[in-house]
Amino acid sequence: MKLLWLAILFLFLPSKPEQSLQTMARRVFFQFESDNRASENLYKLLNQADIEKSATLLAYKGAARASMANLSINPATKYNRFKEGRNMIENAVSAEPQNAEVRFVRMSVQLSTPAFLGYQSDISADRLLIITKMQTSPALFGDADFQRKVLIFLRDRSRPVQKELSQIEQMLSKL
Repeated sequence: MKLLWLAILFLFLPSKPEQSLQTMARRVFFQFESDNRASENLYKLLNQADIEKSATLLAYKGAARASMANLSINPATKYNRFKEGRNMIENAVSAEPQNAEVRFVRMSVQLSTPAFLGYQSDISADRLLIITKMQTSPALFGDADFQRKVLIFLRDRSRPVQKELSQIEQMLSKL
């Protein structure tokens, strides 16, 4: 049902398909924790779309796939989904290493990944790049609501050091 809702929403978003998918991916991404099927719905939608030219959409697809590990009880299936998602995210980072949104997606996945999987080594570097990019380009994401959500996530979930926390708070106060 939610996939149908997402497809209907897709019809009413801006005319460029990549932008429409990115806008939808952004919205659904922040629902992963509250709706355990959001990741599955986003993965299905992005799996049907031609996203090969978009590192950002590939990162969201990877995050959705990695998050789908939580939907399985079979440990092998959990690990395989996580690994597929991680590989997509890393391919997106390799394609566009300076893309703050791609790095945000990777950081958020790494923050929610159990330590025993060994996928938490880029959190500080990603956080620093995101903060730096947002400071030098205040309209970096072109969407004030998304920018606010990213800043709140950075503040509340990414364990910033005091200097970064001050920078985040300053940017939040300007929105």
